[in-house]
Amino acid sequence: MSSLAGRAGPRRVFGPAGHAVRIATAALASLLAASAAASAPQPALVPHRAVYDLSLARVEPSVSILSVNGTLVYELEGSPCDGYTVTSTFQTNTVDREGQMSRTDLRTSTYETVGPAEFHFLNQTFAQDDGKTLVDGTATGTATGTMVEINKPKPASFELSRAVFPTQHTRLVLMAAANGERVLEAPMFDGGGAADTVYDTTTVIGPAVTNLPGATDREREAFGALADATNRPTYTTSISYFDQAADSGETVPDYVISFRMMDNGISYAATFDYGNFVLNGRLIDLEVMPQPQCPASAGGSESDGTK
Repeated sequence: MSSLAGRAGPRRVFGPAGHAVRIATAALASLLAASAAASAPQPALVPHRAVYDLSLARVEPSVSILSVNGTLVYELEGSPCDGYTVTSTFQTNTVDREGQMSRTDLRTSTYETVGPAEFHFLNQTFAQDDGKTLVDGTATGTATGTMVEINKPKPASFELSRAVFPTQHTRLVLMAAANGERVLEAPMFDGGGAADTVYDTTTVIGPAVTNLPGATDREREAFGALADATNRPTYTTSISYFDQAADSGETVPDYVISFRMMDNGISYAATFDYGNFVLNGRLIDLEVMPQPQCPASAGGSESDGTK
C-alpha cells in the first residue's frame, strides 16, 4: 500500500534460475534511467484512499494477547513529476489475557520527490499507556548515502547507507513484476521508529493474475470503485525487512508484510507478520482519485492507472 512498502503498524535469493533484481542507490531518477531499456513501461501509481479492517490472525502462546482489532487508513496522492504524498493512520485495540485493553494510534505523513530523491516524514504515535511520541525529519538520497535531518523531538543529523524510499520501492517492485522478475532486493529507509535505520528488504513477487484472486466478497465490493478491476494484473507480494545493524548472519527478518498488489499500486488481502503475532488487513473501502498528468517536458509519460 505505497503501498505497503513502508512500515505500517508496530515493529521488515531465489526465483527463476536464482535471479534477483538488486538495487543499491537512493535516487529513483537514475534507477528509472537505468531501467529505460526494460520491456515494461514505467508503472502508474493511481492516487487513492483505502481503508483496511485489521484483525488478529495468529499469536504465539507466549504472548499475552487475546484479541486485536483495528483500522488502517491509507491515502496516496501525487505523481512522479510533482512528488507523492502518503498519509496513513494505523489504529489498533488490543486485549491481553487478563482482559485489559490498550489502544495505539500511529499516524504517518510523508512527502517524497523523485528527482532529487527527498523524503519528508512526520510520525506520531499515541499509546494509551505511554503517551505521545513524535518524529519529524527529512532524508535526502546522495551518491554516498542517505542524509537524515531530524527536527523533532530534538534536532539531529546523521548519514546512513544508501537506500530507496517507500514509494520509489513500490514503483521498482511493479517494474520488476511487469518484467517477469520474481525477487527484488533493495535497502529501504522509511523514517519509522527513531528514523535511524536502513532496512535490507527482499521482495518476492508472484506471476500476474487477474480476477482479484484471494479477494473476499467485501473486498470485491470495495473494488467497485475501480473501473475494470477484475481485468487488472495483480501480484502476490511479500516484503521481508532485515535491520542492517543486526549481527551479520542474521537470517530472520524483523517483520514481513505480504499482500496482493495491482499493477497500479492498490493493495488488498494483506498480512503483517511480526514474528510472535500476525495481523490480517482486509480492504473494506476504496476511493480512486484523479490521476495528475506530468508535462511531456518532465518526462512523465505514465498512463492513467484507473483505466
